[in-house]
Amino acid sequence: MRESDAVSAWLVQAAAEPADQWHKRPRLPRLLRCGITFDLVLTDTAAFRTAAALLEQYEQPVGPALTLPAIGKAAILVPQGIADKWPALIASLAWPPEAQRPLCLGQGHTIQIPGLAARGGVSLSRWVVPPEATGPYPPLLTSAGALARCLMEARSPANELNRGPNSPTGYRR
Repeated sequence: MRESDAVSAWLVQAAAEPADQWHKRPRLPRLLRCGITFDLVLTDTAAFRTAAALLEQYEQPVGPALTLPAIGKAAILVPQGIADKWPALIASLAWPPEAQRPLCLGQGHTIQIPGLAARGGVSLSRWVVPPEATGPYPPLLTSAGALARCLMEARSPANELNRGPNSPTGYRR
């Protein structure tokens, strides 16, 4: 996959390291700071896959998202500034106190992303939904409110996507 100029410019804003080598080495991972152009929601990979299927079912866009296989988590990019509002958003959904809550990371946190031209092999993270830009505009990010509701719904045993042979085995866009 070739990285568009709009995606590169958007990623460079959050670069935690010099980004002048990105086009020379598009396969290398990159370290990005949260809270600059995006915040990051961390949740279980299985919950993300179900939530992503629900978002598509509800015709809500699913923006850039990664899996972190070593820890069984997914990282979903949401608009910058959501980290401050996330605890109240989750509380408004009456999230069960005993259930593990998805976290939202903002300023002061970083994430290593794979290069957009990365080949297979060992990586700390893998794009499930790579960032894509339309024209000169930055990538569309997942709505935090819709994501939180779908993550809550994904937890429900009554959710038809969690039952039987039609249970999603992986999110495919």
